[in-house]
Order: sequence, then structure tokens, then C-alpha cells
Amino acid sequence: MEETKLTKEQKQEVAHRLYKELYSVIVQTSMNFLELGRLLKIIRDEKLYEYMGDGGYDSFRMFMADASLGIKHSTAYAFIRLYEVYVLKLGYPQQGLSDIPWAKLQLLAGIVEPQNKQQSDEWVEKARTLSNSDFTLEVREHKANAKETTFVPFPHMFRCKECGKWIITLTDENLCQGH
Repeated sequence: MEETKLTKEQKQEVAHRLYKELYSVIVQTSMNFLELGRLLKIIRDEKLYEYMGDGGYDSFRMFMADASLGIKHSTAYAFIRLYEVYVLKLGYPQQGLSDIPWAKLQLLAGIVEPQNKQQSDEWVEKARTLSNSDFTLEVREHKANAKETTFVPFPHMFRCKECGKWIITLTDENLCQGH
């Protein structure tokens, strides 16, 4: 079979189209996990699992163990938690979170609080705009400083490209020299 050669412009066009398709699927996937959380919450809270299948299920956990669903109970509880936190407690519309990967929202769920909506909005915006690694670092830094009176930046750690040893970026003023 003869291979078709594409010009640089054609490849750019294909790449752009595929990126748009990929982004659309990612957005739809994000909306789906929140919708899954909503549906699973209703089934769990209303004990509707007792009326499903042949004779129902004794518990939500047993319902989730049904192989036809293909969702682990821990994943189901994670979906429910995200729906409860972001949609019910913080009041975000599901569509308003569709451009944020569920892993970032899950990482953030323990930080955002309904009583501090402005801070929650700032965190959601960080989840939306930062790369996965930068966002994870921000969350870790926040958690490390949560109970402290003064903020100290989280040390950055990476491997040296020349020797392979670890490089840790930390200023002397933030390093304890021992007591």
C-alpha cells in the first residue's frame, strides 16, 4: 500500500483538528465523572440498589461489586465525593468544571471549603490553568504549610542531567540548621 505524504501545513491542520477532538473528549469525560457521581449518590443515598438486579443488593458496596458496572467501589466513592464537594457544597455547575481533569479535582477536594468560596475559586482556577506537576506541587506546598504560622516554600527536587544525583532547591533562610 502506498503511503501518502502530507505537507507540513497539512500535518499542522491534522494536528490541530485532532487536538480539538481530544480536548472535546476530555471535556465530555470530565462531565461524565461528575454525572456518575450524581447518579451513584442518588442510588446510594436512596438505597435504590435494594431494587436493582434480581432481588436487589444488600448494600451499596455489593451493588458496586457487580461486574457489569465495571467501577470499583473506591472509584464510585471518589466520584460521589467530587460531586458532593464541588456541585453540592461549593455550588459549581457541572459544566463549569468540565475542563478540569478529575485527578486534579480529587487532589483539591480536601483543601477547598464552602465557607471560603473565594479561596476555593482561586484553587479551582489553579487546577484549570496549571500543569499537573505544578498544580501537584502547589497542593503539596499548601498542605505542608496549612498548620504553620509562616509560609515556607516547598523544596523543589529534580535529577541533575549531568551526574544523575538529586538537586534540591531550598534557600538557607528556609532550612533548619538543627537545634
